[in-house]
Amino acid sequence: MQTIKAKITGVRVFNNNWAILNCAKGITTFRGTGTLLIDADALNGVVCELEGEWESHPRFGQSFKFSNIKVSGSEMFFFLDKIVHVGTVAAQAMVDTYGDEGLTEIMEDPSRHNELLKVKGIGEKRMAKVVASWQQYRHIKILSDYLTPYGVSANLVLRVYTKFEDKAIRLIKENPFCLTSVKGIGFRKADLVALRLGMAPRDPQRLAAAICFVMEESAENNGNTLVSPASVMAATLKELAPQEGVTDDKDLVSETDIKAVMEELTESERLVVLGDSIALNKHFKTEQRILDAIEWRGTMQPSRLMTPSATESFIQKMQTDMNIVFSAEQADALRMVAEGHRTIAVTGYAGVGKSTLSKAIITMLLSKYNEDDVLCCALAGIASDRIRKTSGFQASTIHTALKWN
Repeated sequence: MQTIKAKITGVRVFNNNWAILNCAKGITTFRGTGTLLIDADALNGVVCELEGEWESHPRFGQSFKFSNIKVSGSEMFFFLDKIVHVGTVAAQAMVDTYGDEGLTEIMEDPSRHNELLKVKGIGEKRMAKVVASWQQYRHIKILSDYLTPYGVSANLVLRVYTKFEDKAIRLIKENPFCLTSVKGIGFRKADLVALRLGMAPRDPQRLAAAICFVMEESAENNGNTLVSPASVMAATLKELAPQEGVTDDKDLVSETDIKAVMEELTESERLVVLGDSIALNKHFKTEQRILDAIEWRGTMQPSRLMTPSATESFIQKMQTDMNIVFSAEQADALRMVAEGHRTIAVTGYAGVGKSTLSKAIITMLLSKYNEDDVLCCALAGIASDRIRKTSGFQASTIHTALKWN
């Protein structure tokens, strides 16, 4: 990690507050990229300290990718002058009178806001503007100050704030491992926060968080919600390996420690034992609900789409139109759809013809339903694009289809 002091001469901001900065260090200019937590316009012409690493871009050459950026000098002066716009003279007078820490204490205590009126150039109207701006930005600034020492980048600070809003610091202090629910923050980073807050390396809460994180990752990345205790043990020990400068060998967690916490999680019903495997209770309950729904739909009476003769004619026509010959299994699947079963699962390895069959199924559905009444959706955007390209029908993610933000 390097620290570079440079003057910001231009700023362009894109989605999620990701920005490109034009930076000048003496007569040398360079490109900086990273996430901003403050108003981009306020940085123009300001000297800042950027922490990060150099990286090579195939089109733009060398760029400095910063994980943290802070104003060189008084941050409170910058806030008052560039963000609140109280004016350079008034901003300097406030900093000179109370200092950065003193001003922060005044801003945080509504009963002391009137103390700002003692500063030359600050009247009721300007004081109200300062206080209102502080309320708007204070939580992100305080959260950034709190998390930056743990190596949490500006981008991740914004994600944490988006997830927990004004309750972020309180929730992190109560349970630092809530951070693992934020995309981009793994167990190791949350664990670093927990250890530096004073949590003991062998604390059952820490071990339980590691076990649950490992099982969540197994489900998220590999699709495995039912796993062996041995694989969970190995992955958990890896996550709990000593962190340099925070834990050492004497704090090593043993298999016995983890096994004991697994038993506690099972007794408290956070884990479910199924044969010689284990699952998170929430995954087990979700899959049980899915199974119940499928079994219930299996009891629903079919609503025939086509007569048997019309079905055979449809199969022949699709083979001609698609210039293929359906396998016996594919043809039988189309006959099942024609019979009107309410829930059908098309399964198989890659390349066996699932996409081809699905296209024929959708075409069959359109013989009875309007195109607007047929919905194609998938878990991920990439998958929905794949459906769109292979079938020719509109598709979206499940979340978009449900209008679920």
